[in-house]
Amino acid sequence: MILGFLIYGRVAEAVFAPDDRKTPAVAINDGVDCVPMKPWKAFLVQLLNIAGTGPIFGALMGAVFGPVVFLWIVFGSILGGAAHNQKTGRKDRNHYTEMRENKMLNVNKTVENQIATVSLEGRLDTVTAPELEKELQALLPGLTELKLDFAKLDYISSAGLRVLLSAQKVMNKQGEMTLTNVSEAVMEIFEVTGFTDILTIR
Repeated sequence: MILGFLIYGRVAEAVFAPDDRKTPAVAINDGVDCVPMKPWKAFLVQLLNIAGTGPIFGALMGAVFGPVVFLWIVFGSILGGAAHNQKTGRKDRNHYTEMRENKMLNVNKTVENQIATVSLEGRLDTVTAPELEKELQALLPGLTELKLDFAKLDYISSAGLRVLLSAQKVMNKQGEMTLTNVSEAVMEIFEVTGFTDILTIR
């Protein structure tokens, strides 16, 4: 493990070339999906992941495969695990950077006789949810009905669900909020999270 850290760690660093860009937890920090964690907490999480499964998984692997299981430490943890963590972490960071630079949610709205229709196109997630929240905060006062058209909405995250819940609470006091043309993928998220019991979906 020590040799892996000293030698392979440097090789991985040279290949993946980490830089000083902020991670999504720091750059976005929405308090929901992206939240900074203190170094000692992050270390403790990783330690618990190893300490929790290591004694169980290691004993089972040893009982089934014998001493050869020690090779798993080298090829699995160091070569496989380290490369996987580096690659996925970098991919996630690049993904969030791309989303911040390119708007991935289009909001189209029309208002007539205190009835507003809002059509969403794209993804309603950690990056784009604040945009919709700002739009709705300016739109909701005085409305008696809010219609959300999800025909072109591809995905919704917990941050997006939070925005819908806030809008629903406001409209419960002054009128009605309905969702239409919800795709199967988004409907599945509503069902899993229990939002089908909260929202009016038609």
